[in-house]
Amino acid sequence: MNIENITTLELYSTVIWKSKYPQFEENKELFLSEMGSYLDKTSFKSKLKSNINGYQSETDIHHLEKLNPLFDYICKMSMYSFHGLGIVDYHPAISGSWLNVNHNRGCINLQHCHGGVLSGVFYLKVPENSGKLVFANQGANELWEGNDYIKDYNKLTTQLSFIEPFEGDLILFPSYLPHSVLPNEHDDERISISFNVSAMYVDE
Repeated sequence: MNIENITTLELYSTVIWKSKYPQFEENKELFLSEMGSYLDKTSFKSKLKSNINGYQSETDIHHLEKLNPLFDYICKMSMYSFHGLGIVDYHPAISGSWLNVNHNRGCINLQHCHGGVLSGVFYLKVPENSGKLVFANQGANELWEGNDYIKDYNKLTTQLSFIEPFEGDLILFPSYLPHSVLPNEHDDERISISFNVSAMYVDE
């Protein structure tokens, strides 16, 4: 057998898009102030979603006028992602967005998936070691016998991938992708905005 005749075919791929919001520094304090005002109005009453011990708001954050520049950029980034996925004749539309506040060591977000075509998160305040974003590999199976023999996991076999977020980061991904957030390791709050993006048909 000639080993040179073997070809490796990688059949499937999962893509995640990452960008730094270009106007972050000039808008950071404005966004934080707006989120503080929103929290005051809602009296920190949290919706029960994926959060454990943290706060998650109603899904209406994108209606806040002062956040329009951020969501305009998210839509532009989503259009770029649509093209990469082969989605044509449709424009992105924000179908829901919510505020996340993980404000102590007990705050985590359990593994879950979103609705829509794309989902994403924008990081507004991220203290060091306040919780990595974790994506689960849908092509991996924890019951597979091969897991017992792998010495070094790679992109073909790893079950979880970890992303260290930084302030101003925007991360976008297909909404079917399971994800979670590791625990905050201290008592300084971590603030992010999650969102879903749907496809709106454009009749030209």
